Amino acid sequence: MAEMRGAAVRLVGVSKRYADHQPPAVDDVHLEIGAGEFMTLLGPSGSGKSTTLNMIAGFERLTAGDIIIDGVRVASLPPYKRDLGMVFQHYALFPHMTVAQNVAFPLEQRNVGRPEARRRVADVLELVGLEHLGDRLPGQISGGQAQRVALARAVVFEPHVLLMDEPLGALDKKMREQLQGEIARMHRELGITFVFVTHDQEEALALSDRIAVFDRGRIAQVDTPRELYARPSSLFVADFLGESNVFTGTISQRHGRMSLVGEGYELRTDDDGARLVGTAGAVVVRPERTRLSVDDVPVEHGVNAMTATVTGIVYQGASRKVAFRTEAGTSGSAREPAGGESAARPGDLVTVWWRVADGVVVPAHGAPAAEPSGVALAEPR
Repeated sequence: MAEMRGAAVRLVGVSKRYADHQPPAVDDVHLEIGAGEFMTLLGPSGSGKSTTLNMIAGFERLTAGDIIIDGVRVASLPPYKRDLGMVFQHYALFPHMTVAQNVAFPLEQRNVGRPEARRRVADVLELVGLEHLGDRLPGQISGGQAQRVALARAVVFEPHVLLMDEPLGALDKKMREQLQGEIARMHRELGITFVFVTHDQEEALALSDRIAVFDRGRIAQVDTPRELYARPSSLFVADFLGESNVFTGTISQRHGRMSLVGEGYELRTDDDGARLVGTAGAVVVRPERTRLSVDDVPVEHGVNAMTATVTGIVYQGASRKVAFRTEAGTSGSAREPAGGESAARPGDLVTVWWRVADGVVVPAHGAPAAEPSGVALAEPR
């Protein structure tokens, strides 16, 4: 199948309000999606991600703002004039049509000649690995195969943008992972702009060029998967996109050093917390960056460390999750890879530590702030 060209998508101040007395479902969203980019809209239920996708598709009218696709303002256009492919969680295949007939349907609607339609259908069924199932009915194929048919039908007419709303949500874990690989391959081969909605963090991290994290109708942060995970800009993003250990307090700067002062601890931070000095903040540390030392095993120099008690251990195959509670009363966990486990056991007193650079400083909206108390920096040996 010939490579397709992606189109740029711009959302300018897009809002959607269903009733005047209710908060907006989508509130002043600005987003630039590059031509050929794989952009994922990620967030919990009710965050506005699917409503945003439906406004791009034309299934929902905007309350305010504009949507521009390939330089054309489309907010006033009906869905069929936007030339967008769409894949839903529920495949919406015609049960009385064969696989090939389902895939050919968008071409018939566009009056594509039969020889050309047959060629395109054959090409796209080969692309999704279903060239041998063209004569089957939807009831005679598996759920994963049905979703491949839906993908083929969405791209057979060569749209420049493909919209996908939770397309893998109805599949089991193994099939989801397999189709994730297929979707990534299709994106590479076709060059279409993909806009993908999901609430599954692992799925978003695995597939996307960039991710827009939605929270209560607004975009909380947009960045690459690596940057979002490593440098979240808020407690919401840190908590939603994976697990985090969170230590709250007040951001302080004394003697040229940044720290977070909490109840019973003072943690060294990088200079990126300077903008928050004097405010309630938090240090966020991912479990895989959190280390445990047992029985006076020394820790590295120049780290944050505190004493904690191991409260439980969960075996996870390639790793184990060690839950702990610090003397200051903060609960957290460390993820230790198989073959690299510490000697920690439930009930053990351990030293929890991490490199200063592995802790990210974020605002702690609504978190109780502790006054600087002269506690020594948690930087042993």
